[in-house]
Order: sequence, then structure tokens, then C-alpha cells
Amino acid sequence: MNIMKRTAQIVLVFGIAGILTACAANTGWRKPGSDPAAARAALSECRARANLQVEDRYGRDVNGGSGGMGAEFRSSVARNDAIRMLDRMVAECMTDKGYLRK
Repeated sequence: MNIMKRTAQIVLVFGIAGILTACAANTGWRKPGSDPAAARAALSECRARANLQVEDRYGRDVNGGSGGMGAEFRSSVARNDAIRMLDRMVAECMTDKGYLRK
């Protein structure tokens, strides 16, 4: 994999993580008997797992592929799909840990 594609993948993953982190001051998750620090730690773990899986699946698709007229569109669609998948995976992970959305 060339350095530019790898760099773009890393930027995407950290960009998504940054957006989610900005929303994490109030995690949006609650669990009876759990304190905010535990919720933040669980959320961080779930995001890390989801980021790895999303990068594995979409990393090569978000860079526009081989070029051409539709490459930018395909790249945009892949980014949107990746964000939705990341959100769903984080939600499933948190639910599996016993948290409920606020």
C-alpha cells in the first residue's frame, strides 16, 4: 500500500474519532451503578474496536479507488457508509456492555 493511501486512511479514522470524541463530554450512555468515568472508558474501548473494523473494511474504498469520474462520488459514499457503520458498531458494543442510550 502506498504512503498516500495509508495516510488518507489514518486521517479518516482519526477524523471520525475526533468527531465522536467531541461529542463524548457527555457520553450519551448510562448504566445503573456506573459512574461517568466507567462510561467514558467503555465508550473509548468500543470506539477503538469499531475504528479498527471500519478501517479494515472501508480503508481502501474511501480514497477514491483507481480514479475516474465516479471515484470522488464512490469515496464520498464509502465515507458516509463508514461513519454509519462505526456508529452502529459502537452502539452495539455499548449495549452489549449493559449501557443504555440517554
